Amino acid sequence: MNDNLIFFDGNVLYITLESKVKNWVKWLLIFVNIAIYSFILYVFTFMPNKAEGSFILPLLIVYGVIYLTLTRMTLWNIYGRECMMISKDNFSYYRDFGLYRTPLVHKELAQGLAVFDQQVIAYEKETHVIISFYECLPNKQFQEIITTSIKTQVQNLHKIHSLLNEMYDRPKSTYEFISLN
Repeated sequence: MNDNLIFFDGNVLYITLESKVKNWVKWLLIFVNIAIYSFILYVFTFMPNKAEGSFILPLLIVYGVIYLTLTRMTLWNIYGRECMMISKDNFSYYRDFGLYRTPLVHKELAQGLAVFDQQVIAYEKETHVIISFYECLPNKQFQEIITTSIKTQVQNLHKIHSLLNEMYDRPKSTYEFISLN
């Protein structure tokens, strides 16, 4: 994981998490994609001419289902990135799949931002976490904005906390994970 993409420019905190899987997993996913698409093309080319028209819609549905499951997962594991931009009163994020990117989502922060580790994972001899970002609401309630799908090292969570505390001009503390406007 290229976790050096967490930095603060004085106004905006930029966080980019990249998917990192082993090379043999990437090649396996590519091979499975090629094999499945080739099999469907093989079946389509040996259909009788009279039956081709009636099989176009089911073939397109099968291609769509394969794309939404296997091909999308392959693109995510090869090129996947989650990019978040946090300012004092705005949270924006998108996911990049290499060939396409999800729309940029903006969320205005009325009261502040809370960052928690959603799940702690032992991964390659190091502790990694999945991070959740919550908007602070009145009456000490929280509303989830996003939970990352990419695991990152615990040190990066602490770096995000310290940069958020710096952005909101709060005293640095390892126990203070909530930054209020």
